[in-house]
Amino acid sequence: MEKSAFFKWFGMTPAGDSLWRPKGEAFRDQVVLAAETDADGRLSVLTLSLARAMLDEPRQAMFGRDIVKSFLEGIAGRDRHIRQLAAEIFNRAPPVPVLRGQAPQGVPQTPSAGFLTVMGELQAWSAELSRVRIGMTNDGGRLVVRAERKPLRGFLARLFG
Repeated sequence: MEKSAFFKWFGMTPAGDSLWRPKGEAFRDQVVLAAETDADGRLSVLTLSLARAMLDEPRQAMFGRDIVKSFLEGIAGRDRHIRQLAAEIFNRAPPVPVLRGQAPQGVPQTPSAGFLTVMGELQAWSAELSRVRIGMTNDGGRLVVRAERKPLRGFLARLFG
């Protein structure tokens, strides 16, 4: 996990037991990544938490959106819908009414519920992928993005369990 592009790009450094923060002083107190393992020691939950200021303040918004986008891309695998959401989060201009023209390429004309949650306009959003549940909530001045590995069932449980 620590060798991933996400960790390298954002300079994530250990900040306690199963906690990481960006090395950069400007974002260190605003972003935290937490990991949980199951009884067998396998990674089961990753939670990214960032201050709403990282998304709401114009000087920081691009950085905050980049962190959320990159986190989603890292857990999405090949899921097209989550990759589209990640692109929308990064590429859609700050939420202003679209009166004329087209949304940027790859971005839906109407903002998605996931995007509106990142922007603080909705309280929560979630999605079920084949092997991961992803949820986002606005909680106490923070956006919390949680990715939880689903338990393996049936044949997959016997094969990989």
